[in-house]
Amino acid sequence: MPDQSRQPAPSRPDQKMVARGANPSSPNMQPFVLRIAHLSDIGRARDHQEDASGVFKPADPGLLARRGELFIVADGMGGHNAGEVASQLALSELQRVYYADASPDIQAGLAQALQSANQAIYQLSQTDARQKGMGTTAVLAVVHDLGVFVSNVGDSRAYLIRGGQIAQITRDHSWVEEQVRAGVLTPEQARTHPQRNIITRALGTGPAVEPDFYTGNLQLGDVLVLCSDGLTGHVADQEILLLAGDNPPHLAAQRLIDLANERGGSDNISVIVVRAEAPGAPAA
Repeated sequence: MPDQSRQPAPSRPDQKMVARGANPSSPNMQPFVLRIAHLSDIGRARDHQEDASGVFKPADPGLLARRGELFIVADGMGGHNAGEVASQLALSELQRVYYADASPDIQAGLAQALQSANQAIYQLSQTDARQKGMGTTAVLAVVHDLGVFVSNVGDSRAYLIRGGQIAQITRDHSWVEEQVRAGVLTPEQARTHPQRNIITRALGTGPAVEPDFYTGNLQLGDVLVLCSDGLTGHVADQEILLLAGDNPPHLAAQRLIDLANERGGSDNISVIVVRAEAPGAPAA
């Protein structure tokens, strides 16, 4: 994420995302196993990594049954190494707080983890002059039984691929996205607009944060893609569909990163690809 231009604008209230999910009577509502790939690359223009990402699957069967598997991508911002500090702190705090919560409510657990991470980053930025003004985006997904729970702050994204189609689950918290929703800019204009790096929400830039949430069901054959804007700044949604929908997760993640780098690699690139496959299916 650029150190200078990518600065958060003041946040303003927004509505929660509308929950969407599969029809419970769908024949695809069957048990599945997850095939997962997780890759990150510095890109072609940056001299250090400010993204942080992780895949978390508890070794404790009871904790896994209660809280599911957690996937996180965070994209830090700030001068010097502050962005790296913010994203790494978010990663560690999000997974720690989420799995420490004994509540059966997955969305509430994500909300608590995000507020805790926000406070940790904000407090550090207020007490350490070297970290002043730092922050990070975050997109999180939990797969628990047949359910999927997604939350985001900033412009790191989550996509769902199902039935040969791709949908962006999350909504960017960015100035250009607001202009698109208002009809001022087209999506094509937003992709290259000089103010595309202005985000309107981030972890750590204020004492509280307002995430968005998505809940639904994961079906056999579905693919989740979580990524930083280092990918989406160079790779279109339909290209993500083609590469992640038609390839096994590790190959998909590598090809997505390679494509972003071939087109300039102007930022750090992080990708998590999660495919729901039938139990016993051979790993590709």
